[in-house]
Amino acid sequence: MTVLTAPDNADEELVELINGTDDRLLIVQPSIGSADFPLLEAAIRAANRGVDVRILLGSQWYNEEENDALARRLRERTEGSENLEIRLAEGNGRFGKIHAKGVVADDTAVVGSLNWNDNSLRNNREVALAIQDEAVADYYAEVFDGDWRSDGTREIPVGILVVTIGAAGGTVLALKRRLEFKPANQ
Repeated sequence: MTVLTAPDNADEELVELINGTDDRLLIVQPSIGSADFPLLEAAIRAANRGVDVRILLGSQWYNEEENDALARRLRERTEGSENLEIRLAEGNGRFGKIHAKGVVADDTAVVGSLNWNDNSLRNNREVALAIQDEAVADYYAEVFDGDWRSDGTREIPVGILVVTIGAAGGTVLALKRRLEFKPANQ
């Protein structure tokens, strides 16, 4: 695990991580500062190398227009590239807006408070963790995929589901034996 902080090492470490990515690069941000932001430039270079790059941005009233314009500019700039996709998240019953700031780069997940804009990198105290673990990266990739599909779904292992249902059922039975409800007029 690597601790990334801004304004100290976050930008250099993230560019290095993105530059070393071979297969997948998933990015979730409420917004990105500009089309020439250094981390975004690194992501575009990764797509040009053949890395599958997907960028998920927020679509709230305060950032939808700006993010839509950025997405259009990137699509025009990378026209013909099958390796770069960018879209705005559709809020659903699972979440109301994108507030997450993270990256999945191959088998590394980066999560924290780092926004992809110059102010966040240069003027704010931001912290993120780069966790080099395939299981952690796969978990965040599954969450990303659910948000990308806009249905918010994520497969839950059957064993966890069975234990959860069993525990919930046992709790209901125990409470049923202990709780008595009286009509409000008594």
